Amino acid sequence: MASITIGSTSGSRPYCTLSVTQSSQNIANNSSTVSYSLVLHRPSAISSSATKKWSCTINGTVHSGSGTIGGSGNKTLLSGTQTISHNQDGTKSLSFSGSCGLEITWGSTYIGTISGSGSMSLTTIPRASSVSMSASTAYPNGSITVNITRASSSFTHTLTYSCGGSSGTIATGVATSYAWTIPAALIHNSPNANQVCTVTCYTYNGGTHIGTKSTTFTVYCYSPSKLSSTSGSTIGSLFSMNISRSSGLFTHSLWYSFGSKTWQGIGNGISTSSSFTPPMSLCNEIPKAASGSMTIILRTYYGNTQIGSDQYYYYTMNVPSSVVPTLSQVTCSEYMSDVHNLIGAYVQNKSRLSLAIIGATGSYGSVITTYKISVAGQTINAVSGTTGIMTTSGNQTITATITDSRGRTATKSISVNVLPYIHPKINGVGVERNTDTSALVTANLLSTSLIVNGIEKNFSRYLIEYKSVDASSYTQIEASAESLSFDLSKTITGLNEAKSYDFRVYVGDVFGYNSAYEILHISTAFKSFDFDVKTGRIGIQKVLEHKDSIIEVPHGSKLYVGETPIDLDNILIFIEE
Repeated sequence: MASITIGSTSGSRPYCTLSVTQSSQNIANNSSTVSYSLVLHRPSAISSSATKKWSCTINGTVHSGSGTIGGSGNKTLLSGTQTISHNQDGTKSLSFSGSCGLEITWGSTYIGTISGSGSMSLTTIPRASSVSMSASTAYPNGSITVNITRASSSFTHTLTYSCGGSSGTIATGVATSYAWTIPAALIHNSPNANQVCTVTCYTYNGGTHIGTKSTTFTVYCYSPSKLSSTSGSTIGSLFSMNISRSSGLFTHSLWYSFGSKTWQGIGNGISTSSSFTPPMSLCNEIPKAASGSMTIILRTYYGNTQIGSDQYYYYTMNVPSSVVPTLSQVTCSEYMSDVHNLIGAYVQNKSRLSLAIIGATGSYGSVITTYKISVAGQTINAVSGTTGIMTTSGNQTITATITDSRGRTATKSISVNVLPYIHPKINGVGVERNTDTSALVTANLLSTSLIVNGIEKNFSRYLIEYKSVDASSYTQIEASAESLSFDLSKTITGLNEAKSYDFRVYVGDVFGYNSAYEILHISTAFKSFDFDVKTGRIGIQKVLEHKDSIIEVPHGSKLYVGETPIDLDNILIFIEE
């Protein structure tokens, strides 16, 4: 249905609507019936007794009327039906318009003749009958049914055919179906190939040609043989084929191609089966894939005459799972020259491993795309490289993995032993004057045992540095310890009783000195009370040392007032540092 509004609908002004509705169709006559209705809408009452005129035009046909328009509500001015002829192809679009001569004054506005137009498309009427075949294939001199679907029972049909170089009339005056015996002569048109045959249906309504439609089917002359089944999907393994043939007189030839390898003969004079082994060299054709497509051609012969066309078949062939990249070895050496030279073994917290993959190659054309070497949570994504410091000890598995362009991998692992090791430690450091001119240095030294082939490769050592507080350089005393775990007790002689001294103690092992400890200095030699008569300087519990001091006490001394200590570091003019 289509509808238009004629005039303005603002306020309570009167207006008209024109509606056109498709109500029925006559397929045989190629026409439709439409209903139309012109309605006056009076939202408010119209005071008019004069005769007015109105009309509507449907697809060029004018319908008119006249009368009064006074009153309120809706009033049908025109209504009826009209037959519309469709185009020859069954389509139809029509236009329509309407007008109404109101000729009234509404309020202060004069309303004369109002008009409007619109269009609509009618439902397409099926025309030419459709045609189909009872089967998609048939043989010469065989039977096949032509089926017809028609839009009207009054329609009749003429059927024709065209096949190869032949054509003719099948039948005339056909209603809805016809059983056709295919001419035997069609076999001679193309003796070695199937033929596509076109059947054309001409639709008539009486003597009037309505339209034409066609369909096709295949006429079998000789049927080429087919590969009915195959087995095998791996290069280098047997691939077998079974052949289904329509005549026991047929023989066959087979070829295959793969990648850049053009047609390779499998065999001739083959009856119903054949087999061959795709050579391993075909793997070289797919260096970046684990599978590829092999094409098989089957050609059918009757004597020396080829029957039909070549039959092509495509099969996925897989590279054998045994075709993987190869990896000769993984090497490991010490990157840290001092560890290698001193110990001759891998040492925790000291060693770095130089790793390399040797002899990595692809297989049957593949190339190596990625390298990976892993050990103790560290990974090197290269053919060689160096780890960071080895922080774990014991047997460490080094695993190398290579991946080729087919995505296949190969691995190889070796194991190395990393000796447990921690850096030397120093505990309980102490320094004190044991005489006015000497000091006793004590400490506990601890180093890690590194036994290689039954031989201890490590040892402890110590370094003592000391200087008077006013000196610019240290005096060093260095010696090896008696064992890996050693209690140091070393007396330093030749000290000046009137000077304070700074001491530093280092502990080391075969790798050198590791930790340094700053030890608070020792004061001058003990003296309960030292007094300089000339300057008035006073030393309490120490020998006077500083020329610009007034009172000197040992570092950390305290004065007690009753039970309350007073830190002399905060109140004395000079306190030894």
